[in-house]
Amino acid sequence: SLWGGFLLDISAMAIWCVHIGLAAEAYREALHLPTLLSSTARLLVAALCAGAAVAGPVLAFEAFGASPIQTWNVWANSFAILVAVGVLLFLYTAFEQGTLSTYVPSVVLGVAFIVAGVIFTQLIHLLCVPGSFTSFPLHSLWHLCAASSAYVVTDVCETAFAAAARGAGAEKGKR
Repeated sequence: SLWGGFLLDISAMAIWCVHIGLAAEAYREALHLPTLLSSTARLLVAALCAGAAVAGPVLAFEAFGASPIQTWNVWANSFAILVAVGVLLFLYTAFEQGTLSTYVPSVVLGVAFIVAGVIFTQLIHLLCVPGSFTSFPLHSLWHLCAASSAYVVTDVCETAFAAAARGAGAEKGKR
């Protein structure tokens, strides 16, 4: 179908983005810090955010007659907002704990991967849409960059959770 591959693509990316936000809240819980939302509310907000990010491009194209490039730009901006919210929640918690400097290099690397992926995607609009260059897998390079960023973000989360667990273990030992 016209939307099948695109919806599968953006749905997976939206789920990854909201997972970052959910992991940030779980990190706060692991540190015994107050969370922003209850676990039920978090799930509802995550589902609504992912749904809105996916529905935006569909509405832009189907209801408002946006061009394919405009539709992609609606998705790209939704994706950027989802990533930023999740990462900022995590960074705020790290800042509160005085561990922000530990994670900055990895976060910068993750952002660099996303920026490189966006560059590859923008090259699609410049080179492939007009038909002048269609034999290089630019969109696949976007996915390689996004997957690399996801790996880095997951590594940051695992490192943070391990540090929180060590801290909780040290607290138990003091009692």
